[in-house]
Amino acid sequence: MIFMKIEISGSPKEIAELALNMQVQQEKRDVSSKLVIGVIMKKFCDDFGLHDEEIDALLKKIIKE
Repeated sequence: MIFMKIEISGSPKEIAELALNMQVQQEKRDVSSKLVIGVIMKKFCDDFGLHDEEIDALLKKIIKE
């Protein structure tokens, strides 16, 4: 395993702002990833005729999130 040590210095307010900004960026990436996965899975289901009510409901949920 590789371990990395990162030291952050700054005022408590600056560190809190950094943590908040990092969380917002992670949430944006998570939403983008879900959208991409949803679109890919929809195309897969289209190509192989795998649609049914349950699958379509899950795909809609993934794409909307």
